[in-house]
Amino acid sequence: ISNSAIGTAYAISSSSSSSSDKSYMAVNTAGGAGIIKFDRAYTPKSVDVANDNFIYLASKFGYSAISKAGDTTTVSPATHGDYYTVVIEGFDENGNISSASQEFKLVDCDYDNPAKYYRCSTWESVDLKNLGAVCGIRIRVETSMSQFPELVCIDNLRLQD
Repeated sequence: ISNSAIGTAYAISSSSSSSSDKSYMAVNTAGGAGIIKFDRAYTPKSVDVANDNFIYLASKFGYSAISKAGDTTTVSPATHGDYYTVVIEGFDENGNISSASQEFKLVDCDYDNPAKYYRCSTWESVDLKNLGAVCGIRIRVETSMSQFPELVCIDNLRLQD
């Protein structure tokens, strides 16, 4: 694991029809959120998400002074119950965030048995239809692992009129 892994998707396969051209967006939400504005109101249908390479590997193996996710044998920040969740919200023409949002856990260590810990290793399609008609989306990360960078990779944002 190195800092050069940051901004690269850790997605060894696809459960959806991810782009064949291998281009995608790495979103760094540190200090807030990533914003995608539309030229007018659309209803987002879905977006594909994947773990950033650094997040996947650091959550699995640890990195420097950062414990691996779900680690119960060393000191914080990582402990049983760790999570790393991408949250996608819509906003209106005035920038007001809508009440609807969609979440997807990229890392989930909320199990008593570490063998059940989940780390997303593929592109996963997230349904966004519940956002309704919006003028853009805000992408942010919620995590229990405060020392991890706030990164997520997205692809194939699908919109409908």
